[in-house]
Amino acid sequence: MDKTLTHRTLVANARTEIRHLKPPPGMRSGSWHDIQELLRVLAGYLPEVWPSQRTLAAKLGCSQPTVHRRVSAAVDLGLLHLTTRPNQGWLDGTVYHLTCLSTGLKADCSRYASRFTSASEVVLSLSEKESSPLPSGGAHGSAGPGLAAEHTLEAGVPRHVPDDDPDPIGADPHAPLPQHRVKPPDPGKELALYFDNRWHDRARRSSQWRGTRPSDRGKAIGYLRGVMLTQVDPDIARAHIDAFISAVFSGEVELKEEQLPFERFTGWWGRQAVADPVETARLNEIKARLLADRDEHLRRLDGSG
Repeated sequence: MDKTLTHRTLVANARTEIRHLKPPPGMRSGSWHDIQELLRVLAGYLPEVWPSQRTLAAKLGCSQPTVHRRVSAAVDLGLLHLTTRPNQGWLDGTVYHLTCLSTGLKADCSRYASRFTSASEVVLSLSEKESSPLPSGGAHGSAGPGLAAEHTLEAGVPRHVPDDDPDPIGADPHAPLPQHRVKPPDPGKELALYFDNRWHDRARRSSQWRGTRPSDRGKAIGYLRGVMLTQVDPDIARAHIDAFISAVFSGEVELKEEQLPFERFTGWWGRQAVADPVETARLNEIKARLLADRDEHLRRLDGSG
């Protein structure tokens, strides 16, 4: 491991390479300068780059739609690659991969990131006579006398177990590690992200729709979550999404001025569902069952009162 590799050196080398990039033929110098400025700001977050567009807009002194257009242009030129960063909330983030960097500098980023992304470590409480160092790469040295139980999470951030924990780690050395409950996937969130990704995949190849925001993510998640709970399966929703996006890009479906594609999709899907007798019958059956359950619940409340 190169001990001289620091974050300051990593960022400086990346920005030097970005400054020496040559513009593509035919691009205006002002547009190329804007893209280079975006790349230099993103380089400041290496080795893991996932700032929000609001943060980028503040640093670049422009609006979020302008940031989105610059990011799309950099992706089209092959200077950036975007992936999704799962979040614990209802919004996912975006990870920016600087594909414009050299192979050697990308290797330096991986080596630098490996210092902070080692496997999670569990430090047990030790008595005054028992102490042992952390595994290689630990950032906290050795466990001292009477060290309180703690988890060392990814990126080396310690989280102390509260005193009222019913079964803290270290109370019984032979006890299995506690099982962390995994949050079940949210079908509405997954489908909203699916809609946005499919739209961006097609929009990047179209000058007419490039840079168009596909949806208001929060409203899209709420709508799709409700639909999944009361009407159809996610597979049916994905089929409707694919059909709608294909219809928009083929010219069969038109969007009104200033209308987001997802807003148009909700009305289009409703008409398509009505035109399908099998799906309509299934929807009516589900609605009847829900109404019956609601009436039964109201009768029980009246009886208890």
